[in-house]
Order: sequence, then C-alpha cells, then structure tokens
Amino acid sequence: MDRNWTEHIPPEGSGADYAVTVEGDELEPYIKKGAVACIKRGAEIRDGDVGLFFADGRMVFRQYCEDWAGNVYLFCVNRKRPELDIRLPKSESAPVCSFGKVLLDTEVPLP
Repeated sequence: MDRNWTEHIPPEGSGADYAVTVEGDELEPYIKKGAVACIKRGAEIRDGDVGLFFADGRMVFRQYCEDWAGNVYLFCVNRKRPELDIRLPKSESAPVCSFGKVLLDTEVPLP
C-alpha cells in the first residue's frame, strides 16, 4: 500500500469501522487484489492477527507476531511474497503503529 487507496463504507453488520481497497497481492489467498478489506479500528492486535500498519514509512497489510525477545515481525500473508516481510528489532525501538485489525472469516496460520 505504498500508494493512495480508496476508502469505502463497510458492509452493514460487518463490525468494521472502515474498509479500503487492497491494492496488491499481500493478502492473497484470503483477500484478492482489488477486493475490499474491512478493518476494525482500535481492536487489540495479537500474534497471528492481520492488520493495517504503518511500518518502514508506508502503510502495509501484514500479519503481526512478536517473539519472546520483543522483536516484532510483520509477515506478508501471501507466503509467495516472503520478501515483503518486515522485521522490527526491539533494539531499534521502532514503534509499531496499527490502524486496525483486518476482519477475516478464517484464521491465518503464522508462517
């Protein structure tokens, strides 16, 4: 999501606060490129949850994971694209800013 995106009104009853068009393939196979992702603002993000984050100077959809040492990993959900994974070492004290949890019908396994 390096570019601007289109914000949508979420479907009624979805529990989402807002929705945005997915511009890339980072959420496949769960959400296809060009589809709309529903997002719950302020939801607690736990290991394995998929969210919309600000990391490395850009907005990204990624799967959150924190290891025992406090390092944060933002995994690309599409495992055909591991080069899009982001590692935020605790030693760099880089804050992780979440804009909400992506609401999915199924649980995404951690890589």
